Amino acid sequence: MINWLFGIDAQITAWEWALRRGWPGWVMLLLVVAAIAYAVWLYRSPATLAPPRRVVLASLRGGALVLLLFVLFEPVLRVEYAETIRPNVPVLIDVSESMSVRDMESEAARGGGAVRDWALARGLASFDDSDTVPVGAAQQVAGLSRLDLARGLLAHDELELLARLRAQDQRAYPFHVGASLESLPTEAGELADALAGLEADAPVTRLGSLLAEAADRFSGQLVGGIVLLTDGGSNDGLDPLEAAERLGEQGIPIYAVGLGLPDPPDVAVRSLAVQETVFVGDRVPVRFQLDSTGYAGQTAAVRLELDGRVVDEARVTLTGEAQVAELAFEPERPAEAADLAVTIAAMGGESNEANNRVVETLRIIDEQIRVLYIEGQPRWEFRYLSAVLQRDHRLDVRFLMTQGDRELAAASDRYLDSYPEQAGEAFAYDLVILGDVPASFFSTRQLERMVELVRERGGALLMLAGRDHAPATYLNTPIASVLPVHIGDTGFERVGQYVHPVVTAAGRRSEMVMLERPDDRSDELWELVQPLPGVPGVAGAKPGASVLLELSDTRQRREAYPLLAWHRYGSGRAMYIGTDQLWRLRFMRGDRYHARFWGQAIQFLTLSRLLGEAERVQIETPRSSYRTGEQVEVFANVMDESFEPVRAGHYAVTVESVADGAVLRTLELAGQDETPGVYRGSFRIEQAGRFAVRAERGDRDAASEPVFDVEAVSLEWVDTALKRDILEQMAERSGGRYFEMAELPELVATIVGERRERTIVRREQELFDLPWMLLLLVGMVGTEWYLRRRFNLT
Repeated sequence: MINWLFGIDAQITAWEWALRRGWPGWVMLLLVVAAIAYAVWLYRSPATLAPPRRVVLASLRGGALVLLLFVLFEPVLRVEYAETIRPNVPVLIDVSESMSVRDMESEAARGGGAVRDWALARGLASFDDSDTVPVGAAQQVAGLSRLDLARGLLAHDELELLARLRAQDQRAYPFHVGASLESLPTEAGELADALAGLEADAPVTRLGSLLAEAADRFSGQLVGGIVLLTDGGSNDGLDPLEAAERLGEQGIPIYAVGLGLPDPPDVAVRSLAVQETVFVGDRVPVRFQLDSTGYAGQTAAVRLELDGRVVDEARVTLTGEAQVAELAFEPERPAEAADLAVTIAAMGGESNEANNRVVETLRIIDEQIRVLYIEGQPRWEFRYLSAVLQRDHRLDVRFLMTQGDRELAAASDRYLDSYPEQAGEAFAYDLVILGDVPASFFSTRQLERMVELVRERGGALLMLAGRDHAPATYLNTPIASVLPVHIGDTGFERVGQYVHPVVTAAGRRSEMVMLERPDDRSDELWELVQPLPGVPGVAGAKPGASVLLELSDTRQRREAYPLLAWHRYGSGRAMYIGTDQLWRLRFMRGDRYHARFWGQAIQFLTLSRLLGEAERVQIETPRSSYRTGEQVEVFANVMDESFEPVRAGHYAVTVESVADGAVLRTLELAGQDETPGVYRGSFRIEQAGRFAVRAERGDRDAASEPVFDVEAVSLEWVDTALKRDILEQMAERSGGRYFEMAELPELVATIVGERRERTIVRREQELFDLPWMLLLLVGMVGTEWYLRRRFNLT
């Protein structure tokens, strides 16, 4: 009866009824007695009515009154029972572009072991005898894509994944994932048609975000696990490992099935390293990384092209792993935007040729950088650096020696006898290198000219610190405000014999301190800069400064020593180098790396002024070339007309097409609290072409306009290997499991084992408004009325 009343198809373990209106018991008893007494009193005396008839009528009237009182007390029935919940099982099928890779074309040709797995998935081999591959299976699986494999797994006669899940009381819901999460039909016939119509065309894979979204769709419901058919690639949205941890906390395991080969035969060009602005006649080295799998020991043709013309080429012996190679060229004429491309020839049986080419956009200029180097004693760094500067055809260098031969200025036009005070002469230099010179050597006016050069003219100041004077003697001078570090008062500080420069995280992102590829090779070169006699005392880097090198004894310090730091000051840049021992980069290597660092540093400091970008609103993008789907970061250093930082919550810029001026989007850059005047933001670029970032209308005449190119190459084709290790970690962190192809028959049993029971406590049913309660009351009152008519009492 109670099961019928509640519509529960389960065994009820306990029940009780109660009155919702908590009146005192004696009041309810008094009302019931009063109702019965009234009914008895009403039919106590009619002489014409036989006693049995009186009893019937009194019972009907009393029962109706008691039932009415019962309804007024609002009775409810509470039950407790155990219910088996049918878990939801989302089945996610990756449809990103990398799922169109046809791994088996080369694998079948060389008889690789993965052919057996693909034969299993396509029903061409039996799971009971999975160690053998039927004759002809290799030919049948060759040419199939990873998405074909996913379809085969869902339609496999032995697996029948969705059907078997539903047969075990699991609610299986198929979805396809890539850039978004889209549901597929659940009915068998419609699902088959939908699977057949799927295309691997999603330009990005938001694997982590879509796993979280799939779980959210069943929020508040039991989820037995998420089945994931994918190659493991993810290039947007939430980190898949972070998403897996979140799902694990919710008790939702991930059952991952990896599709594809972990090491498909492939060669790829990556990490192209070249200066974004180069000089006519300069030998420009282009370093790049080659990744190869399956072709170890073979040679491949690599060529370097400038605007479609081959400018260098070589044959490289592939190692089967990451390797660094270098080509070079000498630009012959200036160009605002020249396309530099590195291409490796396609290899036989290669699974992905889309990553065989990388393109960067360069600016080629035919101008010289004007440098003034002021030094005291001719220390070792000066001797080697002056030679480097004079050999560099990109530089027009002048020297000012405060100690030594005073006749140098008269004997050579390369030497000055004093720092110029006149604006025309002082502001003619793009960079002033200030060595270990006492501040007292300069007049206040001369120091102010240095500050103006940087703040208002877009020039640069580089302090090359020393033991005696720099930076200590500049503590209370205008130069102190320009430097990116706080000058300390602790004097010259000794350091350990084996302490050396270490590249910071910011330095990893900067080409200035990158001496060689890969990073560990560059780190080894910086270790050559030892021993250091000591460093000048400084009180840390200023807020907003970028520290590219620090000392290796950071753990012994309260704060890392900023050995090389820079920041923007007004419309220019200032840099501090806390050692004069960089010449040690020459040890057994000549001046290759010593000259490379100084060339990169000088170019970094001066190019914005040289290119006419020394504006009070400086807008920058870290790179000049991107691929569709990549994130573009935008930075802005915004000054007012007095060259003071503009403090605001945001700053708006527009991204516009260079070809037709069409506005692609407006971007709100967020102000950085720690660095007044600096704003940053980012956006994802989905459209190919050449674009410029432009300031707000009122600032356009005083703002730089960086230009960047976007190549229509999907991120999905950058790395197409199966990410098995990531899928295994996702499964482990969520409490699930990674399945090999031969283990797939265990998948359903594993998921069904996760089914749980839930106890529902005190489910209530209101009795006072049930239809049969009203029918009973009306029946009793109607029957009484009918009998009264029958007995002639009305």
